[in-house]
Amino acid sequence: TTGTDAPEPFCGDGVVQPERNEECDDGDPSGDDGCSVTCKRDRFIFVTSPPYFRGGELFGLMGADNYCVSRASMAGLPNPLKYRAILSDSSTDAVERLYPGAGRYTLVDGTLIADTAIELFTVPLHHPIDLDELGQPAYVGAWTGTRHGTGRAAPGDVHCDDWANPDDLKLYGVFGWTDEIDATWIEADVTNCNAQQALYCLEQK
Repeated sequence: TTGTDAPEPFCGDGVVQPERNEECDDGDPSGDDGCSVTCKRDRFIFVTSPPYFRGGELFGLMGADNYCVSRASMAGLPNPLKYRAILSDSSTDAVERLYPGAGRYTLVDGTLIADTAIELFTVPLHHPIDLDELGQPAYVGAWTGTRHGTGRAAPGDVHCDDWANPDDLKLYGVFGWTDEIDATWIEADVTNCNAQQALYCLEQK
């Protein structure tokens, strides 16, 4: 049917309609958006493959995000343009700039990491974020500048001059370990910004 006689979109019509906040189309009316409360799509999270970067070589949050996009595109992941780095700077909280997906977060091989975006930052992970965008093991440090428990920027001068100063050897940045599931996956310690580390990349809306 076309024109004014066309039916209004509805959950169960066979079309996933993002403008209606649908991430599924299973026709179950139990959810707030007319779809099943459990029918939300999974999103990928990965740690970047080499080359790794000194903290000040990221060219800020935008540069870090662009690197996540390039890694996702190179690997042929779905929605490659919709990735951002899990990274805070001195005035921007990671949790505020990342889309809070209602579904689960998994590695690129489907291994479950967290059931929701909130749990990603507040409780132990189900599994370490230890695979890169190609599905290869990656046991490294990753720049984050971010506190566990809140997803907000770590306090103090620990963001490598907002990830844009490769020259000052007196600068420090917060990092996490990719082989951990407790708070240290995102907030392990601080290290000199001259260290070469990876990034965590998170699929967005």
